[in-house]
Amino acid sequence: MERLLGTGWELSVFRENGRLLIGIPVDCGHWSKGFDFEASESDYEVLRQDIYRWKTLEFILHERLQQRMGNNDYENIEDEAHAVIRRILHGSGDDVEHEISVSPNATFIRIQLQKAGLGKE
Repeated sequence: MERLLGTGWELSVFRENGRLLIGIPVDCGHWSKGFDFEASESDYEVLRQDIYRWKTLEFILHERLQQRMGNNDYENIEDEAHAVIRRILHGSGDDVEHEISVSPNATFIRIQLQKAGLGKE
């Protein structure tokens, strides 16, 4: 597996056997789990070119997946993740803001974006 984007413990893009994958590690309590979701070339291009969308996707997916892990709920996780990926990477600015707003902890997402130097004024 070749890492194309990302380093260390953050949302990354990998190429494996000709397929692109968005991978994200998630901690929850005393355990960690890695999640991988199929990605398209256009997903990769947006992540490569738009750090705001990359980090927004990372923070939102991490929050949602962590909540799922805490509840031991993995049903339909692919569908939920792909819907979020599609809206954040390919939606309008309003779509991205909507995804932040409907997050279980939107304030935390905005704080994380500001800490990363990406907060919207």
